Amino acid sequence: MMRLRRVYKTAEEENKPVEEIGLERFGPLQAFEEAKAERCMLDERDGKRSQHRNEKKGKRARARAVERSVSCSLT
Repeated sequence: MMRLRRVYKTAEEENKPVEEIGLERFGPLQAFEEAKAERCMLDERDGKRSQHRNEKKGKRARARAVERSVSCSLT
Protein backbone atom coordinates (compact mmCIF):
# COMPACT_ATOMS: atom_id res chain seq x y z
CA MET A 1 0.00 0.00 0.00
CA MET A 2 3.02 2.27 0.25
CA ARG A 3 3.26 2.26 -3.55
CA LEU A 4 -0.31 3.50 -3.80
CA ARG A 5 0.30 6.17 -1.17
CA ARG A 6 3.37 7.36 -3.07
CA VAL A 7 1.36 7.54 -6.30
CA TYR A 8 -1.12 9.94 -4.70
CA LYS A 9 1.65 12.00 -3.11
CA THR A 10 3.63 12.25 -6.35
CA ALA A 11 0.53 13.20 -8.33
CA GLU A 12 -0.21 15.98 -5.86
CA GLU A 13 3.38 17.25 -5.86
CA GLU A 14 3.70 17.21 -9.65
CA ASN A 15 0.12 18.41 -10.30
CA LYS A 16 -0.54 15.42 -12.56
CA PRO A 17 -3.57 13.14 -12.69
CA VAL A 18 -3.38 10.22 -10.28
CA GLU A 19 -4.14 7.80 -13.11
CA GLU A 20 -1.11 9.00 -15.09
CA ILE A 21 1.27 8.38 -12.19
CA GLY A 22 -0.51 5.11 -11.39
CA LEU A 23 0.04 3.85 -14.92
CA GLU A 24 3.73 4.72 -14.70
CA ARG A 25 4.15 2.88 -11.39
CA PHE A 26 1.74 -0.06 -11.72
CA GLY A 27 1.78 -0.70 -15.45
CA PRO A 28 -1.68 -1.65 -16.67
CA LEU A 29 -4.63 0.38 -15.46
CA GLN A 30 -6.22 -2.80 -14.12
CA ALA A 31 -3.35 -3.32 -11.64
CA PHE A 32 -3.74 0.26 -10.41
CA GLU A 33 -7.51 -0.14 -10.05
CA GLU A 34 -7.02 -3.37 -8.11
CA ALA A 35 -4.62 -1.64 -5.72
CA LYS A 36 -7.15 1.16 -5.15
CA ALA A 37 -9.92 -1.36 -4.51
CA GLU A 38 -7.73 -3.23 -2.04
CA ARG A 39 -6.97 0.03 -0.21
CA CYS A 40 -10.70 0.80 0.05
CA MET A 41 -11.41 -2.68 1.35
CA LEU A 42 -8.73 -2.31 4.03
CA ASP A 43 -10.02 1.15 4.96
CA GLU A 44 -13.57 -0.17 5.29
CA ARG A 45 -12.39 -3.06 7.45
CA ASP A 46 -10.42 -0.71 9.68
CA GLY A 47 -13.38 1.65 9.83
CA LYS A 48 -15.69 -1.10 10.99
CA ARG A 49 -13.23 -2.10 13.68
CA SER A 50 -12.79 1.44 14.94
CA GLN A 51 -16.51 2.08 14.72
CA HIS A 52 -17.14 -0.96 16.87
CA ARG A 53 -14.58 0.21 19.42
CA ASN A 54 -15.89 3.76 19.41
CA GLU A 55 -19.61 3.03 19.57
CA LYS A 56 -19.80 4.68 22.94
CA LYS A 57 -18.00 7.83 21.75
CA GLY A 58 -20.97 9.09 19.77
CA LYS A 59 -21.93 10.32 16.36
CA ARG A 60 -18.60 11.86 15.43
CA ALA A 61 -16.78 8.50 15.21
CA ARG A 62 -19.58 7.04 13.08
CA ALA A 63 -19.54 10.09 10.81
CA ARG A 64 -15.80 9.66 10.17
CA ALA A 65 -16.31 6.00 9.27
CA VAL A 66 -19.05 6.97 6.81
CA GLU A 67 -16.80 9.63 5.26
CA ARG A 68 -14.09 7.04 4.63
CA SER A 69 -16.50 4.64 2.96
CA VAL A 70 -17.98 7.41 0.79
CA SER A 71 -14.54 8.51 -0.41
CA CYS A 72 -13.77 4.95 -1.54
CA SER A 73 -17.01 4.64 -3.45
CA LEU A 74 -16.28 7.89 -5.31
CA THR A 75 -12.89 6.81 -6.64
